[in-house]
Amino acid sequence: MQQTLAFGWDQGRDAWAVYNIVNGEHSLKGPRTGVGDFYLGPAYFYILAPFYILANMDPMGAVYFNISATAITFFIIFYVTKKILGNRAGLFATILFASCAYIVFNNRVPWNVSLLPGAAYFIFYCTFKIYQGDKKWYAPLLFLIGFLFHIHFTVIFILPIIGYLLLITKNKKANLKAFLLCLPLFAIWFIPMVIFDALHYNDNYYRFRGFLTDYTMGLHLQFLVHRLSDNFIQVSALFQKPVSDFAKYLVPLLFIAAIFTEKIKRVKSLLLLIPPWYIVPLIGFSLYKGPISDYYFFINQPLSILMVVYLSERLLRKKSTIINILVLTLWIAYVFSNIKIISEKPKGSKTLSDQKESVRSTIAAHDKVEYNEGNINSYLYFIETLKSNGNK
Repeated sequence: MQQTLAFGWDQGRDAWAVYNIVNGEHSLKGPRTGVGDFYLGPAYFYILAPFYILANMDPMGAVYFNISATAITFFIIFYVTKKILGNRAGLFATILFASCAYIVFNNRVPWNVSLLPGAAYFIFYCTFKIYQGDKKWYAPLLFLIGFLFHIHFTVIFILPIIGYLLLITKNKKANLKAFLLCLPLFAIWFIPMVIFDALHYNDNYYRFRGFLTDYTMGLHLQFLVHRLSDNFIQVSALFQKPVSDFAKYLVPLLFIAAIFTEKIKRVKSLLLLIPPWYIVPLIGFSLYKGPISDYYFFINQPLSILMVVYLSERLLRKKSTIINILVLTLWIAYVFSNIKIISEKPKGSKTLSDQKESVRSTIAAHDKVEYNEGNINSYLYFIETLKSNGNK
């Protein structure tokens, strides 16, 4: 793993934060957002801590966490897709998640957003079960949404989706009661942030207010159309060019057309449940005038997989030998073409091994690396120096 990835600003920040926590400096604030400069909750740093301890504070601890998080996401991808579409679809979804070069490259990066796809997909499954009439799923739903406020700010888009869910459920009064009863499971996650602001003169509140002032604007149709291309980036990312250029629109359109003729009532409910996961971020980012990155849409990555898998599943249901051979041939070609990309070693970019070697050379030359929150070399220098002095 050390030969396939480099540690950037986020990983350097995380390493210092975890080191401080392990050494008794407990934190009430978590990762700082790249845009807006406000803080999320601290849960991610505390989750990382045991992995750093197991790695003797080596930053490879973050990689071990990432492997664990991705393994859990594998299970969620299979489990949720299986429950909605069946075993075969669950297998196809897992194969796609495991072999897509874009997803694999992103999953190699040890960062807080690694938790987004799996958690968001399970949240979607909770909404699916609630729509089916099972109100006990409000507990994990609200608990996970609260947790994600410690992971990434895009979780804010899930809140309107829950409001929409309450509107489309059949027994609205009973659903609202179940929602309110479970609301403390959501609110409990904000205790550290509230305490932090109380101790620091509402620092995070003013940071967030500044973000709203600097980066939000009114809704403009032209800009909404501009954001439409970004909105389906997780669909296009599943494919290689030139297919990706038209797949981001073709897949959603084919999915809607196919689901309209779906005869299984449980599956047809996807027509109501999936669109808000794309519509809400589209409107939200149309009100945001700052830059956006592809991982801002990680919450709908699993749903993009679900749509592709559903289309394959519908074709296989026809039980036509020719169609079956064609679909399976395309899947085999997809897997092998992506594995070829994944297997290529990175060229010209530094890896964690290179970063460690660079720091060791600096120490051997009796030079120093000054502290920098986002520079992993400064953390590596600190840890190597401690080890050379006989400290743990």
